[in-house]
Amino acid sequence: MSPARNDAHFDLDHPWAHGHFPGGFGREHRFRLAGGGPARFWFGGSNFSVAEFDFAYFNDWLWDRDEIVLYDEPDRDGST
Repeated sequence: MSPARNDAHFDLDHPWAHGHFPGGFGREHRFRLAGGGPARFWFGGSNFSVAEFDFAYFNDWLWDRDEIVLYDEPDRDGST
């Protein structure tokens, strides 16, 4: 079992409170950032944020034009 499965940083009180992301996951689904910063950014009509303890991993992103790919988290389903 991965350490992420028991990491309290990823526990959600209300998983999917605003619905599921409909855009797709994996390398065949590329998205261009449309603005913001690590605390709140958006693309394709959806808003996201990076956890504050992970900001250092994203400090070189160009928030108004970089392309990103989202991957499903196999160790967390958002329900715990």
